[in-house]
Amino acid sequence: MGKDALLKLAKELGGDKLQTLVNREDINEWRTKDFLRILNLLLPDLSYRELFFQEGDPAAFLDWLRHPPTPNRMINYLKEHQFLPTTATLKALEQGVDLERMVTSIHSGNFNLDDPLHRDLEYARYLFHGTPGDRKNATSRCMMSKGYFDRLPWIEGKDVIFNEYDLERIDRTAQEAAAVFHRIQDKRVKSTSPLLVIGNKRYGSYFVIKPIEELLRAQGIRVVHEYVSSFELDLRPSGKWYSSDQTNTILETEDPEIVVVDGTKNTERDGLMRFPAAILGYLNTFREDNPEKYHFSFWSPQMTAPHIYIGDVRYQLEENPGAEREVLFICSTAWGSDYSMACFDDPEDYIEASKNLKKMRLGFTQTGITAVPIAPNVNRFVEEIQEEMERKISQYLHSPKGS
Repeated sequence: MGKDALLKLAKELGGDKLQTLVNREDINEWRTKDFLRILNLLLPDLSYRELFFQEGDPAAFLDWLRHPPTPNRMINYLKEHQFLPTTATLKALEQGVDLERMVTSIHSGNFNLDDPLHRDLEYARYLFHGTPGDRKNATSRCMMSKGYFDRLPWIEGKDVIFNEYDLERIDRTAQEAAAVFHRIQDKRVKSTSPLLVIGNKRYGSYFVIKPIEELLRAQGIRVVHEYVSSFELDLRPSGKWYSSDQTNTILETEDPEIVVVDGTKNTERDGLMRFPAAILGYLNTFREDNPEKYHFSFWSPQMTAPHIYIGDVRYQLEENPGAEREVLFICSTAWGSDYSMACFDDPEDYIEASKNLKKMRLGFTQTGITAVPIAPNVNRFVEEIQEEMERKISQYLHSPKGS
């Protein structure tokens, strides 16, 4: 067998990793050829073979190529128990560790997140069997790299679990809320009138105003939470907002300038900024109740002029210099990879009872890797996001990113 044929066999058997090792000048071709043939016989299961070389220790493979192990008891043992030849696993076998007993101990409540061997054994279990909370999910195998697996959080005793992607989205949502705070604060400084901020339920209330509400109140700004359905205004754009008694009292007794805040996943239409349809309800009410009193302005991270969309209605930005009061409509979200895209809108979609691994969260407990629902209910999910946002917002309020 020539060198080219040997390299081809190595690639077919163990991919680029094994081929690169075999191509080294210090590898004996004859011994290597025999060893590769033996490996081919020892590892007939293609799925196990792929993971064997993908996750195995290259230093160990190189040592085997230089000094092929005989007999092949160790490789047979790894294969039989679906262990993988990682650095920690091979070291444990050399030291005579009973890996089967260790696995039993882990699953009895003795998992140690700081032990590389424990993590390697659990990663092998994940690759071959999924997780205890998601045994039947065919997509669970090989879904994440070892590096990502090692960064999974410790979730013992927690009822709301965020993964790295959740935290990235929370971070972006917090930056957007901080930007809204700066915009409201700027309006407060420039205005001599009282100021009322309305967070529209759900997105504008839950994920923009609630996390900054105490900061707004500390500056003497009134804050209320109202509800106008974007779904209903999409169906009937002429619909109105029917304010609560509390808000009516503030409007009648304090005559404030007003900021209405919401967000939407659908932030662009025909290349123009799109505000949520719920804004139409507020706009219609202010227009019809007192058409001469209010001037309407709009702000978002990506404004387009002179036109925007509000829901499906194309709207031309207008001026009313004689108006007594301004109503500022804010959409906290915008389109593009730098924004949150209102990813937490419709939060029940994240936590509905589901057999889909995408709706589950992975993490470590005392018994190793497991999959659990992201949260027990919508309220707890939202509360935890808000608390995390508050921590982030405190950082961004003094950062150029939040302005």
